[in-house]
Amino acid sequence: EELKFACGDGFWNTIAKGKSNKAEVDLLVKNYLRKGGQPNVANNSGTIRSVKEGYGLIHALIVIKNTSALQRIIHAGVNPHVLPLQGASENGVKENNDISPLVLAAQLGYMNGVRLLVERAHANVLSSKGPRQENALLAAIQADAFDVVTYLLQVSHQLLNQADMFGATPLHYACMKGKTKMISFLVRECDQAIDAVCYRGETPLHYAIRHRRAKAVAFLVGELGAYPNTYILKKIPTPLDLAKSKGLRNI
Repeated sequence: EELKFACGDGFWNTIAKGKSNKAEVDLLVKNYLRKGGQPNVANNSGTIRSVKEGYGLIHALIVIKNTSALQRIIHAGVNPHVLPLQGASENGVKENNDISPLVLAAQLGYMNGVRLLVERAHANVLSSKGPRQENALLAAIQADAFDVVTYLLQVSHQLLNQADMFGATPLHYACMKGKTKMISFLVRECDQAIDAVCYRGETPLHYAIRHRRAKAVAFLVGELGAYPNTYILKKIPTPLDLAKSKGLRNI
């Protein structure tokens, strides 16, 4: 079942502003379902704090991290793969909010939500994607949510083989974030190729330099043996040339 706009402003306002009052939101959702309310409804009251217009009830409960209420709508049969409905921004241009509940939970480092979606709602970890076609593993890496990363890999090691729409691998994402613990884990424990290239022909080292992650650059080159001056086709600068062009003398 797909989403449909429903419920009034008071309903969505209470949820959006209920991050610090989880019991109130849980009671609201409990009473809504008890009265026959459907779980696959979407916010039609405009963007309220972190609850965007078009977000489903499942997305809204994930962003406020209300585990009890999330469990209720899963039990009521919410669609764990549903995408938000598209609302127009202020200038009339539609924003791409296509993000599955599982990827959203991973993006927020929301471990309880991820577990509920996988174990109770049976969300498909391989087909759940975000707006850049990133899977939940990539989202968790970008959030530096190490517990979510290790859990997802226990569910499916195949996540390591999925890149986003630009060809960026898990190691590219880790280098964007710049956390050496995650980089080390992906290379040493998960056998991620240190010289993998995205569709632009850029390596993880390029990504670390573009995002000015000096510690990650030093770790990639000094500890993991990434070559800083490798030749790349398509007129893409080498990592060394890229660092020079940006004036990154410390790198």
